[in-house]
Amino acid sequence: HVVLFGVGHLGKAILKSSGLIKDRIKIVAAFDPNEKVTGRRLCNVKVHSPEVAPEVIRKTRAEMGIIAVPKEASQRAANLMVISGLRGILNLSSLPIRVPRGVVVKNIDLTVEFISMFYDLKVRRIFSGSRFYKKRGL
Repeated sequence: HVVLFGVGHLGKAILKSSGLIKDRIKIVAAFDPNEKVTGRRLCNVKVHSPEVAPEVIRKTRAEMGIIAVPKEASQRAANLMVISGLRGILNLSSLPIRVPRGVVVKNIDLTVEFISMFYDLKVRRIFSGSRFYKKRGL
């Protein structure tokens, strides 16, 4: 069971991702401070105010959290996850978070990933004429 912090564009995309939910990863609750979405259900997941996160996380028995909030709010989201007992955090904000020992964090900065992809594509174009790439059909 997983909880999601942030239901903006990225958070909604995660909620809509059917590949996530198939048998392995189930988002059981979402949190967002925006009063327009708190109390509503998005993709069959109830959105709560972050203030009630510890109670909701314990009730849902979530094991992991996803941070999909603006970077300014990422540390606060991480703190709420930690005090709620979560031991795994997937951080999709561009700011690294600080957590106590024993909490596993995977930081994924989408900007860095895009830059890396552009670089890889550029290198592949440069070397696409080489024998190495032609032999391997790349």
